[in-house]
Amino acid sequence: MQQARQQGTGGDAAPTRRGGPARWWATAIGTALVLSVAALAVWFATGAERVVGAPVVGWAAGATAEELVVTVQSGGCLHDERVAVRETADRVEVSGSARLPGGDVACTADIREVPVTVRLARPLGERVVVTPDGAEVPERAVAGAG
Repeated sequence: MQQARQQGTGGDAAPTRRGGPARWWATAIGTALVLSVAALAVWFATGAERVVGAPVVGWAAGATAEELVVTVQSGGCLHDERVAVRETADRVEVSGSARLPGGDVACTADIREVPVTVRLARPLGERVVVTPDGAEVPERAVAGAG
């Protein structure tokens, strides 16, 4: 009888878990993985908003020497336009982005120019304004200003 209890078989021995802790952890991790994938599928199917590039079309001096008004092209369902800035000694690199709603959304086909004011670490001075691929951004009046 004593031997049966140690092996977990027969007699009045308590039943043991099948597979032990390793199997339990594998089942728990597998279940978590399946639930995570299902949650991601629901998130994408119900319209996960995403960030997309917004072309930079121009720039103008801002209200102070450290401000730059960068004009990005937007339209339709795009919203929350932003401009990222990277400065070096001889250039200011700007790139635009906007948020695009996901899901089944009807959007207009309009194109608009949106001014976004950014703050520079130091005045622009003689530095050139460029896009990340090195193309020079033209200086021009801000749309709607005047």
